[in-house]
Amino acid sequence: MATITIQEKAEQHVHSYAKALAAAPSQGTEKTAEALHSHWAQKNFVAFTHGHTSLNNSTDADRLGTKRYLDKFIEAGIGLDIRLASHRIEVVSSGSAICFMTWAIYPPETAVVQGWEWVNVYMFRLLPGQDKGCWEAVISDNEIGGLLQRFPKFMDGLF
Repeated sequence: MATITIQEKAEQHVHSYAKALAAAPSQGTEKTAEALHSHWAQKNFVAFTHGHTSLNNSTDADRLGTKRYLDKFIEAGIGLDIRLASHRIEVVSSGSAICFMTWAIYPPETAVVQGWEWVNVYMFRLLPGQDKGCWEAVISDNEIGGLLQRFPKFMDGLF
């Protein structure tokens, strides 16, 4: 029986995460927030954005914050049609990899902006005793920067 490498596990995680986000238009923000959280470290998932750090411990409050963030996409009129455009994985060790994921958003024709792409950098970790791995952290400067460029008040009142 062949052992699955960290590269393969990270690849599976990338595609599973992309599938969870791609289902957002049909499943809504609450289920999407739950699906996204299932990919994050259950304790101490860290998001870095433009010098700000947020810690997520997979609590109900954290999931509600993610739901509210996704709701803002709908409120802004850009919707939730967000798809993985490309990705690249760099193995760091036998238990970790850095995943560069390029996302593309496709707003409805009625939106005030056209679609765009951004790259987020995710840190994948295979924790001891865990088979599937998780996101340990993300750097989302490009995601938030793109939103704020188009919607300067996008983050107001979220956190």
